[in-house]
Amino acid sequence: MAMISDNHSLTWGRIVKSWATGLDYLGTPPAQQPPPPGTTIAGKNWALPPLQPVNFQATVNGSAVQKTIPGVLYLTMQECTALLNKAGIPTVDPSGNLNITYPPATTDVIIVQGNANTMVLRLPPKAVLQASEQNLLNGGPYPTPTFYNALYSPPNGPVISPAAPTTQAGIMDLHANRIGDYTMGLCA
Repeated sequence: MAMISDNHSLTWGRIVKSWATGLDYLGTPPAQQPPPPGTTIAGKNWALPPLQPVNFQATVNGSAVQKTIPGVLYLTMQECTALLNKAGIPTVDPSGNLNITYPPATTDVIIVQGNANTMVLRLPPKAVLQASEQNLLNGGPYPTPTFYNALYSPPNGPVISPAAPTTQAGIMDLHANRIGDYTMGLCA
């Protein structure tokens, strides 16, 4: 399930890049990106509050040790939506279509950032993963944002959409590949 509508995926990507780097990708023209260090997001009303480290106990080589997740931030769903609104992603477009959606029953948003030594593996919620599987097995579409069309279509040519698998094995393989990519993607 996409949280941000296809119409605002570019803005969302720029927000995430800004939050991750502290540089203003929203206010810097694309031809001048990456933004120079002077274009920070400090003071922007859509900037994240500072992420804080979170310590936890782990077992390493049989011994209990304290480890740290480098950066974590808790927001309510309403706080996250307000930040997105301030950054230019309205909750609803003029036609009444939702631009921002959350999985059912969501109330909290946790933002996590690793560092060069800490990779964050993001596991999808079990219920969301299984609902996605059932939707695909029941003939539902595999949602792919339109910005991927540029990878499959020739420049200035017709849009070529990749064909989705039609067998159960093919559908489950595609789903497993996408879940694996989603889980360990380092957003690079």
